[in-house]
Amino acid sequence: MEIKGTAVKSIFQYMETKYPDYFKDWYSALPVESKEIFDNPVLATKWYDMEFGALIPMKLAAKLLRFEEQKMAWDMGVFSSVEALKGIYKVFIRVASTNFIISRAGSIIATYYKNTEVKTLDHTENKVTLELTKFNKNVNLIMYRIGGWIENTFYAVGCKNVKVEVRNVEDTYEFKTFIFVSWD
Repeated sequence: MEIKGTAVKSIFQYMETKYPDYFKDWYSALPVESKEIFDNPVLATKWYDMEFGALIPMKLAAKLLRFEEQKMAWDMGVFSSVEALKGIYKVFIRVASTNFIISRAGSIIATYYKNTEVKTLDHTENKVTLELTKFNKNVNLIMYRIGGWIENTFYAVGCKNVKVEVRNVEDTYEFKTFIFVSWD
């Protein structure tokens, strides 16, 4: 699977900005394939290998900082949202409503994760369920990153008491994730 450069770059920025004392150790522990990505300018529009561009760097950060991997992924998702909302999506947030964000969820997520599908289910006034498919089971950690991104984005458009639950489900035929979001 592949991930957009914007998401890859935010992982590097996260470690460099939030944990500068650990940055050198984190970077040193990365495999050669990950270092090759980070040693060159990470282009926002380019697609990168999910394993070396995101999963391994997130897992190493969690191990180094002694965080649970899901918590680390969530925090990186929040950080990514904060950075995106300062930049390219700044205007988007000024005019966006919760309903607008929900209606665009699939296309927003697809801009970060190649060949994925997001469906909006059970949308009511203060809750929505998103169904994410076409992700590989081995990238389920990414779902927590998406959860953190959604949580911060909903707060940014003025929602209160945002609750996001990520539930990965594997049946006989496919792996899918449900993200349950509620707010006041």
